[in-house]
Amino acid sequence: MAAKQCLVLLKLGRPEEALTQLRRAIGLEPDNAWFYYHLGALRLRDDRWSEATEAFEKAAQSEPDYALPHDQLGKLLLCSNRPQVAVRKLETAVRVQPDLAQAYCQLSRAYTLLGETRKLEQSLATFAKLKQQELDEDKQMMEEVQRQSNSLAR
Repeated sequence: MAAKQCLVLLKLGRPEEALTQLRRAIGLEPDNAWFYYHLGALRLRDDRWSEATEAFEKAAQSEPDYALPHDQLGKLLLCSNRPQVAVRKLETAVRVQPDLAQAYCQLSRAYTLLGETRKLEQSLATFAKLKQQELDEDKQMMEEVQRQSNSLAR
């Protein structure tokens, strides 16, 4: 219930209310990684990096196989000029969720900073492949919608 309320409030553009709901929800379910992830996202949105980092770390600890907190921690570490630590977080993200294109993009940034050309090229190639797959899937979906629309119009 709390998760749905938070999502609705975020979609309605009411982040402060969503933040209040998330804090309540965390009080009721202190091991819920989803709540901590979204708390981190809200704190990041407000440029409260320290609080965002803490929330993403709690999310990653609560559910180690949840890729998004690792991805966000990697981004924050890159922004803090800590590419070696960022790589560990981002590699965890792609190990857990191999189709997480955004993590490969961040890995390419980290490998650039570390001068690891071969790994940079591999991560960029994987990123490009995944983005192309997303585009192809979107195109197929649009074609299917068009076919259905045409058949309804007849």
